[in-house]
Amino acid sequence: MSIEKGGPTGPDNKKDYSEKLESQEGRIKGTIKRWNAEKGFGFLRLSDGREVFCHVSELCEHIRPPRGQAPDTSSPVNVKKVNQRERGLAAEEVECDACAAPEQWELQPSGPEIFGVRELQPVCVNKSNVSSYNSTIPREEVERANEPFKLAKRKETLWNWSIIEDEFFREFGEPQGIRVEDENKIVLSYPHGEKIVSADSAMNSKHWEVSPSGQWKEEGESIKAEFIFPDISGAKVWRTVASLYINPSLYKEFDLLPESAQQEVLAKVKEKILPPADIAEKRFNDFLTEDYRKKEISKLRDDLRSLQAPGEMTIESHSYKAQEEVTASYGDETWGTGHYMDAQRTAWSLKTGAKKREHYSWAGEYVGGHDFAISRPKEGETAEQIRDRLIAEKRQQLKSEFDRAKKMNPPSSDPRLYSLNSEEWSRQYEARWDEMQKTIEDQWEIEDAQLLGETKQSYEQYENVAKDLLAAREEVEQAERLARVSRVPLEYNTRPDWGNIGSDAVEKMQEQVTALRTYAIKLNEHIPNAVRAREQEFQSENAVNAVREEEERQKKAKEESEIEQFGASGRLLDIAKSLATEAEQKLGLDRAQALFQDTSNAPYGRARRQADIEEALGKDMQGEAQSFYNFSRARDVDAILYAVTRILGGADVPAEKSQPDKSLPESSVSESVQPPELKIEELPRLSSVDKKGWWSHELPNGSRHSDKLNKTDKTAYDAGERINVRCPSCPDNPLVGYLQK
Repeated sequence: MSIEKGGPTGPDNKKDYSEKLESQEGRIKGTIKRWNAEKGFGFLRLSDGREVFCHVSELCEHIRPPRGQAPDTSSPVNVKKVNQRERGLAAEEVECDACAAPEQWELQPSGPEIFGVRELQPVCVNKSNVSSYNSTIPREEVERANEPFKLAKRKETLWNWSIIEDEFFREFGEPQGIRVEDENKIVLSYPHGEKIVSADSAMNSKHWEVSPSGQWKEEGESIKAEFIFPDISGAKVWRTVASLYINPSLYKEFDLLPESAQQEVLAKVKEKILPPADIAEKRFNDFLTEDYRKKEISKLRDDLRSLQAPGEMTIESHSYKAQEEVTASYGDETWGTGHYMDAQRTAWSLKTGAKKREHYSWAGEYVGGHDFAISRPKEGETAEQIRDRLIAEKRQQLKSEFDRAKKMNPPSSDPRLYSLNSEEWSRQYEARWDEMQKTIEDQWEIEDAQLLGETKQSYEQYENVAKDLLAAREEVEQAERLARVSRVPLEYNTRPDWGNIGSDAVEKMQEQVTALRTYAIKLNEHIPNAVRAREQEFQSENAVNAVREEEERQKKAKEESEIEQFGASGRLLDIAKSLATEAEQKLGLDRAQALFQDTSNAPYGRARRQADIEEALGKDMQGEAQSFYNFSRARDVDAILYAVTRILGGADVPAEKSQPDKSLPESSVSESVQPPELKIEELPRLSSVDKKGWWSHELPNGSRHSDKLNKTDKTAYDAGERINVRCPSCPDNPLVGYLQK
């Protein structure tokens, strides 16, 4: 196989050669041939003649140069691995001769000195930063060498321990000196330091002799006696010799007291001894009044009442996100990895004593009630079955609370204190406890029955009010249906609140029932009255309509008469009358007749005709005549001029006899040719209208007239309606066609 600089020449050779190099053992000698200090890499010449790439991170700390510098090229190197990469061979784990040398290990002392001994640990003496886990020294040898250190550690533990025993004195021997601090503290002096122990610990060690002083006292629920150390001047300790709690008892230190002190203590202890029945009463009362037990029992009783409460009962569930630890396993062993991942969990609960909302809300389908956490229900398991199971569990928990509190060991069979044996004492104790438990359970049963009765009564009241509210709504709906059938308008904003069953309180629902029924009564009274009033109004409206129709008929007849006489009616006729009066006053009757007759028959458009009138009568006119100049539609102007001509008594001049205005050019007169009058069904469709509303049509002689639609006609045209148009520039303003999108 031929290998050139940069690696094998083919992919198959590359794979084979890489596998071969990875299987090489030992190190390969070499030198640094060249190095790029700026980029931090170079090439090594190996002892077998190969040239390989090397990155600065692969050099050991002894030959690795600072950033930006090159290593010493004269120093030999040892290459542990040569791997094939994409661009060629690369060296890994390049070391100097010192690093490549075998590791030399020794046991050297480390850590603080304990009783003159230090711990020995393996240390590599020819290389730095080498972990002791790589040591070649056997573990057994290290443990044998550290045996003195282990003994020193044990000695240190005995010294630091607050309790002293025989082993302490076997190890350290007798103290050189003893002194007392604060009666209960004893200081032991040794060559290497002082050891402080309590008088209690000194008495328990039994290393020194103790004797009672004959003094005793009652402290809390115990009796303590004073003991002194004859060998340690000033040291004394108070030790408990008898317990006075419930079942008093004597401790072993009691036997150390002198006879007189024992008789006094016995007399005091016997005063505190109670009969088994009294002890049962005391413990039972303490059980019921203890804060923690009281809360637990109260919660269990509340849960039992809640499970039996009337109302809706359903099984609910909701999903939530949680964190769970990722585990690893090997064989049968499983352990946590310390890593966590998101997990989707589902929580199940039983809801009892709830009210169902009439309208679904974001807060849920039910309101109120009590929730109980449960495990995932079994297939086919109903809410009633789960409730019965929870009731049985709660009752068992309540019984277990009593059983735990009831449990008590009988007093000691010390004949100095008790005359009853253990069996008789336990029988009397349990009989009294069971009697008191039965009494309190009967009392709780009566209280719970009373509370449940009140809850059921409240729920029945709620159900009755809900039924009344539904009935009241039905009454209102019937009245409103009657109003719609009778066509009586209703003001719905006056209708009272409809209410929300399940969400509203009973008091509010009662108010809603009253309001709805009052409203229904008012509607039932209002509808017949409204029907009668409407009939009367209809009769009066008929009479008024008859009068109005007569007035409209007369008005229409008047308009038809005016149109027949003057060609206009309404406001146009009022303007024409005012204009005729103005013209007669300013020009005289004859000139006014000639002016308006000539203007009406003129062959030009609306604007020119208005200009002729303005030139003859002036711009300022009185009354309605002034608004004549404001008209923009040709047919309105022509109607006014025609009406003025009729009012002044002038006759219409035929179009063929009309004379053109001298001010117009001859070309304009010659082009004014009268188009034939067409019927509506014969009207041609004219060209389209531009954005501003201008349209045009062609005359028989080939010329064209144009005009602009007013706003009303332009809006109708844009809506797609058909607009029949007249040409204001043609004589007599004839119909010339129609416009339609």
